[in-house]
Amino acid sequence: TAGLLAVCGRAVRSLFSNDAAVLSAAAAAWPIVVASQPLNTLAFAYDGLLFGAKDFGFCTAAMVASSIPAAAVMLRLAPSLGLTGVWLGLGLLMLLRAALAAA
Repeated sequence: TAGLLAVCGRAVRSLFSNDAAVLSAAAAAWPIVVASQPLNTLAFAYDGLLFGAKDFGFCTAAMVASSIPAAAVMLRLAPSLGLTGVWLGLGLLMLLRAALAAA
């Protein structure tokens, strides 16, 4: 997925908007979107394992614990970095979710 997004980024972004400001903001955040894909894969794979084991309590606790620092990053960085700051927070969310599930 990351490779495909890296190669086809411009085409994918243009599917959602033709506004120059939107495309510029999306292009600035795109490297983070691409880099976060392996983290997303790990987090979702662990979710599947934990859901299969019916460990919903752990999933809930891990999501809450991961969301707090991720939200703090978004609140701190989004005003200055815009969409890039949001995606940095989302990347942190997925990193923490994967790390907690793997522990």
